[in-house]
Amino acid sequence: MTYSLPAISLLCLISAAITFSLGIFVFARNPKSHVHQLFLLLCCSGAFWAFFEFMLRQATDPSFAYYWNMIGSEWIITIPVAIHFILLFTSHPLSKKSHLPIILLLFYAPALVFFIYDATHAWTYHFTFIEGYGFDSSPKPSHLLYIPEIIFAFIVAFFAIITCIRSYLKTPQIYKKLRRQILLVLMGISFPSGAGLIGIVFFSNISNGLSVAVAISYLGFVICISIAILRYGLFIVSATTAAETIITTIPDALILTTHDGEIITTNPAGLHLTGLGRGNNQERQIRNFIPETEFLQILQKIERNGSVSDEEMLFRGGFGPVPVSIAASEVKDLDGKPAGLVFIIRDITDRKASERALVQAREKLALMFKITRHDILNLLTAMTGYLCIAEDKAESLDASLTSDIRTCQDLAERIADHIRITGTYHEHESGEPIWQSLDSLIRRLIQEMSNTVQITADIEPVEIRADPLMYKVLYNIAENSVRHGENTTLITCESAILNDSFILVMEDNGKGILEEEKSRIFEPGFGKNTGLGLSFCQDILNYSGISIRETGKAGSGARFEILFPPGTWREKNT
Repeated sequence: MTYSLPAISLLCLISAAITFSLGIFVFARNPKSHVHQLFLLLCCSGAFWAFFEFMLRQATDPSFAYYWNMIGSEWIITIPVAIHFILLFTSHPLSKKSHLPIILLLFYAPALVFFIYDATHAWTYHFTFIEGYGFDSSPKPSHLLYIPEIIFAFIVAFFAIITCIRSYLKTPQIYKKLRRQILLVLMGISFPSGAGLIGIVFFSNISNGLSVAVAISYLGFVICISIAILRYGLFIVSATTAAETIITTIPDALILTTHDGEIITTNPAGLHLTGLGRGNNQERQIRNFIPETEFLQILQKIERNGSVSDEEMLFRGGFGPVPVSIAASEVKDLDGKPAGLVFIIRDITDRKASERALVQAREKLALMFKITRHDILNLLTAMTGYLCIAEDKAESLDASLTSDIRTCQDLAERIADHIRITGTYHEHESGEPIWQSLDSLIRRLIQEMSNTVQITADIEPVEIRADPLMYKVLYNIAENSVRHGENTTLITCESAILNDSFILVMEDNGKGILEEEKSRIFEPGFGKNTGLGLSFCQDILNYSGISIRETGKAGSGARFEILFPPGTWREKNT
């Protein structure tokens, strides 16, 4: 009997080294991931299988071959580890922690029985030395479980392949990388399975053909997995691989329930909010924390819309009633059938406190503003009274002095007007846009300015959704035309519909606006007076999503276009 290093033995050794190295490489990327942990176990088991075949071929006497054949009984453990990895990688329903006993019973338990039987019945193998190959082992007829063991291995391998194919077909085509990852993993596990089948069919010795072929075929497995890692990001952090970490890390409570509200699982934030993590022994029902009426409303909205968001209510958790914002949706299984509900619950105690503080601050500022405005108006009234007295006394003294006093009176009245405008704005600043009849606003404008300027109107009967101060906007535009047009005698109001938008045009016959001033007329402080009028108009319109621009020509009058986009106007019901 002579010894050499056969090519088959060398291939087994190379396969063992590369497979083990790949397992360590993947595991090091994310040691906490169950998928990475199982892949490491799979690679270690496969590498040991190939190493066992190498050592068996290096035996120089039957006793050494018998020893390594007994240790090599571990090969069958590779089978349940492989299917466990595939189930977890494809997110198969059996991969859930609650189904772990099923996996142990169906896959690990039979493999453990076969392993123990093989290890304790190593004497049931016959060893033959083949020149240029080394020792070969084959089962004797007294080995009762060898054929069932092979059948079990191929059934499980077939199930793993079917699982990969099913996952590949169910993955949407838009996820190209994920589909290619699944395809390469499928090809990888097909190499050992196919090699074993070929070994059985074409090798005369069933033990020799099966075991050696599978050990060497791990090189194909390594190549496929390496391509999936390098080209398609397999085992790199993604939404799928990071899901567990994300769920554990997010500060919001995530609670998974049945359709009846029974809590299936929750994250640490959920345990903290509900108090279930502190020995709270109440029934694990979401209804214990959410009022029944609100829970039923959430179910109705989910049934109607598929999901709900930002539903505010009081959550009866482990710390007593807590204001929360709830988002929820239906969860479906891999077949697209309803499987349960997921609730994302955010504690908004701090937000509510901030909102209350903001409201209180605004109320205090409003009160101070109201008192200050009232006091200033009183002082202006008193000052105007004294100016009237001064005017009477000045008439007999100096005519120019009387003119100056009247100018002061006008300035005081204008100051009072601006304070009244800011008061009106302040009273309506928190008002939501409301639907208003545009022709009613125009008729009011015509009536109130009839002694100042002639206004004609030819507009469509529409309603506009604008700030409650919309009339003040129209009044300011008309007043601006009279004040700055110098010789303005007519203002025309017309309308048009363009690209689903409604346009109101207010055009006067005054002197118009110079081209270089058009870009500045809406700036605060611009103009001969205070410039607040048009700036105020633009702000009020913008708050409601409405825009304004000036398109007239200098010398031909000012022309203001107010644009109401879709959603801010509608035809008036007659």
